[in-house]
Amino acid sequence: QKRDDLIAIFRSGKSYNLRAEVVIQLRKDAGNSKSLAVLNKALKDENFNVRRAVIDNVDTIPQPLLAGCEGLLNDSSYVTIENTLKKLVKQYPQNRKRYFATVANTVGLFKNVRISLLELKCTGAINRKDIEELSDYTSHSYEFMTRVKAMGAVERVIGSDSSFMNNKISEKLIRNMVDAILNPNGRLANPAVRTLKRLMDKPELKAMAQTYYKVTEWKDWQKDILKKILE
Repeated sequence: QKRDDLIAIFRSGKSYNLRAEVVIQLRKDAGNSKSLAVLNKALKDENFNVRRAVIDNVDTIPQPLLAGCEGLLNDSSYVTIENTLKKLVKQYPQNRKRYFATVANTVGLFKNVRISLLELKCTGAINRKDIEELSDYTSHSYEFMTRVKAMGAVERVIGSDSSFMNNKISEKLIRNMVDAILNPNGRLANPAVRTLKRLMDKPELKAMAQTYYKVTEWKDWQKDILKKILE
């Protein structure tokens, strides 16, 4: 009875919030043909919140929903594209190359799609070109939202595999992290501290960071900040 009531609410065309709530409540009922039909319809809903409700709340994408979910890789919402890409690659890794190709030219808001793509490509199969691009996004050439997102991605990639780290990449990351740490914006500086500490878990990177600190001329206030991390 509850299923029928929820489906009736969805079909009534009421507010997108109600349609999204129906999706959330039916998310574990995809084995039922009626619920499955609603979820598939929701994937093509005119409102991005309803479409996103499917990809964000269905724990496992069943085969009957796969084509509709794959269609979200071309969604108008960059957040939906990013979330869809991550979930599809995780659950259907055999299709990862096709998914990567689909979003290859999508940058996103604050480069969210591009950064997630690079992170996924670097997980398990490091490509120097990809990690260098990802490292570039941590620099002061980009606004802080992009930098913070790129820092998180770099941190996770390095945590899984640091074998790709050559001197060029390492020096660039260390300089970018120090630059961010000295920024007055705490929302940028604090993540940079965390990422630099993660880099310094690797003895060779710790030595490189400490050498950079020692051979560079700093102002007193900069020394006060950096010595707590690098000395």
